[in-house]
Amino acid sequence: QVVGNRVSVYPSDDIESGEHNLVLNAGIQAADSSLGKLAANMVEKIRLEPPQPAVRFVGRGSILPDNQMLEIPIEVQAVNAVQVTAFEIYPDNIPQFLQNNTIHGDSDTGRVGRYLWRKTIPVKVANPNQWNRFTLDATQLLKTKPGSLYRLELSIDRRHSAYKCPADTAAPTTIDPPLKNYEDDNSSEASGWDG
Repeated sequence: QVVGNRVSVYPSDDIESGEHNLVLNAGIQAADSSLGKLAANMVEKIRLEPPQPAVRFVGRGSILPDNQMLEIPIEVQAVNAVQVTAFEIYPDNIPQFLQNNTIHGDSDTGRVGRYLWRKTIPVKVANPNQWNRFTLDATQLLKTKPGSLYRLELSIDRRHSAYKCPADTAAPTTIDPPLKNYEDDNSSEASGWDG
């Protein structure tokens, strides 16, 4: 695509990461004819980095209908597993949650609900260099406690990365911290009554 004196190049197929030669042939015409043409072939070395490991939900949130199968779409890139954490906001506490938050908010959630679990779900990506779509089966979670509001969080760490590291890099030994709920915290706070 030629815009003014700038040429944008879009590959027709996936390109492997690494070093490549970009060849611009002589005669490429600028959008404005007064700017002329490219006089000679031009070769530029470019380096394409592999995509960084990432995970995301598709869309901004899911309100699921009452079906036999309840699935939530996600997309992953350059990972071999995803951690999913489930947080339940109790049905009686939804009005209190909505006093401080929008439906997507996360302020003071410890007062209205608790973490249920954290699971690591392996994924087999077709192409680690692009976004791959999967669905999370939330049927069992949502059918057991109807009426609750659930917040699912996606995360990854070095253990789940499909990013190629140098050969002498040691494998990570990350241990997941326990999920802390509001009532699990035995710490005390100083009283504010004394100023």
